[in-house]
Amino acid sequence: MLPEHILGGKTTEEIVNYVPYNRGPETIGTGPFKFAEWKSGEYIRVVRNEDYWRGPEFPAIDEIVWSFIPDSNTRLNAMKAGRYHYARLEPTQVIEVREVEGYDIHLVSQNTFMHFDLSINLDRGRVLFSDPTVRQAIFHAIDREAIADQLMQGTVTIANTPINPNSPYFNAAVPSYEYDPVRARRMLDQAGWVVGPDGIREKDDQRFSFVMLNRAGSADRIDIAQVIQAQLKEIGVEVQFETLESAAWTQKWRSGLWERMVSAWFLPADPSITGLYACDGPNNMTGLCHPELDEAMEASDRALSFEERKPLLDEAQERLAKTARSLPIYYNVVPELVSTRIGNFRASGTNFGSFWNLYEWTLR
Repeated sequence: MLPEHILGGKTTEEIVNYVPYNRGPETIGTGPFKFAEWKSGEYIRVVRNEDYWRGPEFPAIDEIVWSFIPDSNTRLNAMKAGRYHYARLEPTQVIEVREVEGYDIHLVSQNTFMHFDLSINLDRGRVLFSDPTVRQAIFHAIDREAIADQLMQGTVTIANTPINPNSPYFNAAVPSYEYDPVRARRMLDQAGWVVGPDGIREKDDQRFSFVMLNRAGSADRIDIAQVIQAQLKEIGVEVQFETLESAAWTQKWRSGLWERMVSAWFLPADPSITGLYACDGPNNMTGLCHPELDEAMEASDRALSFEERKPLLDEAQERLAKTARSLPIYYNVVPELVSTRIGNFRASGTNFGSFWNLYEWTLR
């Protein structure tokens, strides 16, 4: 439902791009705050909605400014300087965060999972990763426990499936790619990839070398990528990096024209993985297309009861693991650093995030 007196007669594209409505004071809504100012790439300023439906006592704060700071280290330094009241940080920063005075740290478990994907949309990707034995070998060479314990400070749980263990749809029987570099080397040997004079494997004049796409400012993903780079070198696989700013990274991710990346995805409480892994899924950028997997995922989306849906999602999770195209690494925990001056903050790992009760927040 849209306001006809503002948007009547406009096409869908015009509505989406109608800046005064979507990003300015003319925007109509029922939330606790109203847009006052939006400076792209820098900040959004909102002010109290005097007509908020919950009553005149809400919201309790008159004005909020959200600043855009893509780099997590810059965010942390800004919090240390006392310039902000709230920030989301990275699990890799938990130890340092605990030393910041005047703030409380909340470790918020989310339905987000970090994963290591490969794409076969490029020629080199098809040459390197078409053989499932090779893909499985790569997965067995990645020590996810080390990533969880050393990088993430032991705050996260290892993942074998996109669906969180807190969900009733989680399948504990999904096969796991345990860390086993000896097995990984043996599998690559069997697949015909032999170690060359420089320690990197070769086959048919092709070096086993690929490029991993990274997003600048994502400290946790870059750290994970560097660990994976070192671990794969131990089995004779070379990893190079391409690091792009957020907008360029998103554009390249959506093109599918990359070979490997560490990424994260958020599932709703009622999970569906179809959009991420179906042949025609809107967020499937890897080229994965498995008809039996599609059938299980799509049937689970149509199911009307838990009893009908559970076995279908169990099957989908198992089939996805066997494709060895996407390796879940861990389930995300988001450190939220909150000023002790903020009252009524209640963390939430849902889609709405911890701003779900923003109308109740107070500032002392």
